[in-house]
Amino acid sequence: MVAETVREFGGLDVLVNNAQSSVQRRLEKTSYDDVELTYRSGPLAVFHAMQAALPHLKESRGSVVNLGSSAAVRGEATFAAYAMAKEAIRGLSRVAAREWGRYGIRVNVVCPAALSPAAEDYLAAHPQKAEELAREIPLGRLGAPEADIGRAVAALVSDDMAYLTGATLMLEGGRTLIG
Repeated sequence: MVAETVREFGGLDVLVNNAQSSVQRRLEKTSYDDVELTYRSGPLAVFHAMQAALPHLKESRGSVVNLGSSAAVRGEATFAAYAMAKEAIRGLSRVAAREWGRYGIRVNVVCPAALSPAAEDYLAAHPQKAEELAREIPLGRLGAPEADIGRAVAALVSDDMAYLTGATLMLEGGRTLIG
């Protein structure tokens, strides 16, 4: 992925790690396979992408944004494997921010609560959860993936945020403020 991007565009300025499989089960029902799936698609994939991108990010003094999860920060029920993986990504990001700062590379984390296609499908199938979720968010809605989350990511990688690294930006409408 990194090599193809560099070949196509002549370099790499930004790496955003967003993909993640999710398994939702009560902790006592969570299996090793559930944890392995979330770790392979989450922190291990982020780890490999960051290592592959490092030589190119050194050249560009680029920026990395890794997506964490407000569900992980809150410790949401049924999110054991997912929360473990997302919090591992936050830990990896803090280490990279500390180690890669000397190269001028910034590494930050965004923890969104957004109306992704998967969230739309889930909430359509569970309308009572949609109402409950709206009550939990002080701003009364899930974020728009492009308008709310995408714009914040673009800001994080811009020169306007050139002095920010190792931070976690909670983009969840204030949801972690409540219980």
